[in-house]
Amino acid sequence: MEAALARDDYKRELIKKDGVIKRPTVYEFALIYLKEQKKIWRHSTWVTRENAIRRFLSCQIGEKKIVDVTPLDIQQIRSSLYSRKYAESYIRKVLNIIHAFFEAAQQWEYITRNPTYGVQLPKISKRQLPRIETSQIIEWIDKMESKREQSIVALGFYALLRIGEVFGLTWGCIDFETDILYVDRQVTGGRVTDPKTPASRASVIIPEPLGIILREWRLQSQSQHWLFPGRPPTKPMDSTGWRKNHFTLPMRFHDLRHFGIIYLNEGGIPPDYISRQARHSSVSTTFDVYNEVSNRALQNRIKKMYHERRREIQ
Repeated sequence: MEAALARDDYKRELIKKDGVIKRPTVYEFALIYLKEQKKIWRHSTWVTRENAIRRFLSCQIGEKKIVDVTPLDIQQIRSSLYSRKYAESYIRKVLNIIHAFFEAAQQWEYITRNPTYGVQLPKISKRQLPRIETSQIIEWIDKMESKREQSIVALGFYALLRIGEVFGLTWGCIDFETDILYVDRQVTGGRVTDPKTPASRASVIIPEPLGIILREWRLQSQSQHWLFPGRPPTKPMDSTGWRKNHFTLPMRFHDLRHFGIIYLNEGGIPPDYISRQARHSSVSTTFDVYNEVSNRALQNRIKKMYHERRREIQ
């Protein structure tokens, strides 16, 4: 019933002066589809999907009638994504967004068949963390000359913050008296939005090393609002530009979050406490990383055992 009402709303938007329903182009249908979905999706979800539809549908086949789109058109979009050397996980995400777009067009009877069927999604293999010890990361952080870069990286490692959450921080989010940090927003695509999940909106304990770094950055920073102001300073810094020009560690920024979990595990912190600090929506998510931690710990213990046995033999 709701789908039928939505379809009627779309048709009213697309009626010509002579009362005939025109066949919308991909671009025209995208405008109405996104307008309607904005009422349903969370803002961060809408921003992500609007960006994908605009860049990879409207820009490439936007002038084509939606009924004339073929699987070959979708295959060419897929090929263009590969030619731009996007990660396979991102390509899969974009193709899923495009699939949902045409699925709506089919449900609302603008097309009879979804052209994304038959286009193969890339297979995603589980990514392994780089072979780096947490002690090495701590050494890198301690040696950073820029207090701004040091603070950004330390927030990813010690506070387990995602990069969007780091750039969404204001000085009002930090309570230096209680050493508590409040996460209530993130920066996505240059826009300030809600955190990734409801569980992400929570308080985080500031470990002592991070507290020292943030206090030093507070003394240097001229901003009274954003921790990391952009240009103009009334807006937060752009994470894409920062990663490209200033993040030099041999890993993804998000890996700092995983290494931070490893570091807490090495310190004997129970998984349920780690899950609370990481603000995972489920403890099982923490265990996915914890399994990697356990494998590393096992390898280190075996290596240590063999070294000790070798010294005993000698």
